[in-house]
Amino acid sequence: MTQAGTPAPADLPTDFPCDPGGQVVRAYTSPAAAGPRGVFIETDDAMGPVFAYYNSALKLYPWRVNVSFSFPLHELSCQHVSSPVLSCSLTVDRARRGRTLVGFHLAPLRLNPR
Repeated sequence: MTQAGTPAPADLPTDFPCDPGGQVVRAYTSPAAAGPRGVFIETDDAMGPVFAYYNSALKLYPWRVNVSFSFPLHELSCQHVSSPVLSCSLTVDRARRGRTLVGFHLAPLRLNPR
Protein backbone atom coordinates (compact mmCIF):
# COMPACT_ATOMS: atom_id res chain seq x y z
CA MET A 1 0.00 0.00 0.00
CA THR A 2 1.46 3.38 -1.00
CA GLN A 3 1.40 5.80 1.90
CA ALA A 4 1.48 9.57 1.85
CA GLY A 5 2.29 10.93 5.30
CA THR A 6 1.04 8.95 8.27
CA PRO A 7 1.84 5.22 8.22
CA ALA A 8 -0.99 2.71 8.52
CA PRO A 9 -1.62 1.24 12.00
CA ALA A 10 0.72 -1.67 12.74
CA ASP A 11 -2.13 -4.14 13.15
CA LEU A 12 -3.83 -3.27 9.87
CA PRO A 13 -3.99 -6.59 7.99
CA THR A 14 -1.08 -6.59 5.56
CA ASP A 15 -3.21 -8.36 2.94
CA PHE A 16 -5.75 -5.52 2.82
CA PRO A 17 -6.31 -4.77 -0.88
CA CYS A 18 -5.64 -1.20 -1.95
CA ASP A 19 -7.15 0.34 -5.06
CA PRO A 20 -4.24 0.45 -7.56
CA GLY A 21 -4.40 4.25 -7.77
CA GLY A 22 -4.96 4.78 -4.04
CA GLN A 23 -2.66 6.33 -1.45
CA VAL A 24 -3.05 6.33 2.33
CA VAL A 25 -3.55 9.98 3.30
CA ARG A 26 -4.50 9.57 6.97
CA ALA A 27 -4.39 6.86 9.59
CA TYR A 28 -5.85 6.80 13.06
CA THR A 29 -5.70 4.64 16.15
CA SER A 30 -7.64 4.80 19.38
CA PRO A 31 -5.79 5.34 22.65
CA ALA A 32 -7.63 2.28 24.01
CA ALA A 33 -5.99 -1.02 23.09
CA ALA A 34 -9.29 -2.48 21.86
CA GLY A 35 -10.42 0.74 20.19
CA PRO A 36 -11.07 1.40 16.52
CA ARG A 37 -8.31 2.12 14.03
CA GLY A 38 -8.10 2.57 10.31
CA VAL A 39 -6.90 4.40 7.26
CA PHE A 40 -8.23 6.84 4.72
CA ILE A 41 -7.19 6.29 1.13
CA GLU A 42 -7.59 8.84 -1.67
CA THR A 43 -7.66 8.06 -5.37
CA ASP A 44 -8.41 9.88 -8.61
CA ASP A 45 -10.71 7.03 -9.70
CA ALA A 46 -14.49 7.55 -9.64
CA MET A 47 -16.57 6.31 -6.69
CA GLY A 48 -18.44 3.59 -8.63
CA PRO A 49 -15.38 1.73 -9.93
CA VAL A 50 -13.59 2.09 -6.57
CA PHE A 51 -16.55 0.60 -4.71
CA ALA A 52 -16.79 -2.20 -7.30
CA TYR A 53 -13.07 -2.92 -6.84
CA TYR A 54 -13.35 -3.29 -3.05
CA ASN A 55 -16.66 -5.16 -3.26
CA SER A 56 -14.91 -7.73 -5.46
CA ALA A 57 -11.46 -7.76 -3.80
CA LEU A 58 -12.87 -8.20 -0.29
CA LYS A 59 -14.78 -11.31 -1.39
CA LEU A 60 -11.47 -13.11 -2.04
CA TYR A 61 -9.73 -15.17 0.63
CA PRO A 62 -8.82 -14.27 3.36
CA TRP A 63 -11.65 -11.72 3.29
CA ARG A 64 -15.41 -12.15 3.34
CA VAL A 65 -18.03 -9.47 2.68
CA ASN A 66 -20.93 -9.71 5.15
CA VAL A 67 -23.07 -6.83 3.87
CA SER A 68 -22.67 -4.51 0.89
CA PHE A 69 -24.86 -1.63 -0.26
CA SER A 70 -24.34 1.31 -2.54
CA PHE A 71 -27.36 3.51 -1.85
CA PRO A 72 -27.64 5.96 -0.22
CA LEU A 73 -24.02 5.37 0.83
CA HIS A 74 -21.27 3.16 -0.60
CA GLU A 75 -20.48 0.93 2.35
CA LEU A 76 -19.63 -2.65 3.15
CA SER A 77 -18.98 -4.73 6.21
CA CYS A 78 -16.33 -7.41 5.94
CA GLN A 79 -14.41 -9.90 8.00
CA HIS A 80 -10.86 -11.16 7.84
CA VAL A 81 -11.28 -14.95 7.89
CA SER A 82 -7.78 -15.54 9.31
CA SER A 83 -8.44 -13.00 12.11
CA PRO A 84 -12.18 -13.28 12.75
CA VAL A 85 -11.89 -11.16 15.89
CA LEU A 86 -11.65 -8.05 13.69
CA SER A 87 -14.79 -6.20 12.71
CA CYS A 88 -14.11 -4.26 9.51
CA SER A 89 -16.05 -1.73 7.47
CA LEU A 90 -15.30 0.25 4.36
CA THR A 91 -16.90 3.43 3.04
CA VAL A 92 -16.42 5.12 -0.32
CA ASP A 93 -17.28 8.82 -0.59
CA ARG A 94 -16.38 11.97 -2.50
CA ALA A 95 -13.24 13.79 -1.47
CA ARG A 96 -11.87 17.23 -2.30
CA ARG A 97 -11.01 18.22 -5.84
CA GLY A 98 -13.10 15.48 -7.45
CA ARG A 99 -11.15 12.67 -5.82
CA THR A 100 -12.61 9.60 -4.07
CA LEU A 101 -12.05 8.89 -0.37
CA VAL A 102 -12.05 5.34 0.98
CA GLY A 103 -12.29 4.80 4.72
CA PHE A 104 -11.26 1.40 6.05
CA HIS A 105 -12.07 0.96 9.74
CA LEU A 106 -11.38 -2.01 11.98
CA ALA A 107 -12.01 -2.82 15.59
CA PRO A 108 -11.29 -5.91 17.67
CA LEU A 109 -14.39 -7.76 18.79
CA ARG A 110 -14.63 -8.57 22.46
CA LEU A 111 -14.77 -12.32 22.84
CA ASN A 112 -15.59 -12.20 26.57
CA PRO A 113 -17.97 -9.28 27.20
CA ARG A 114 -18.14 -8.10 30.78
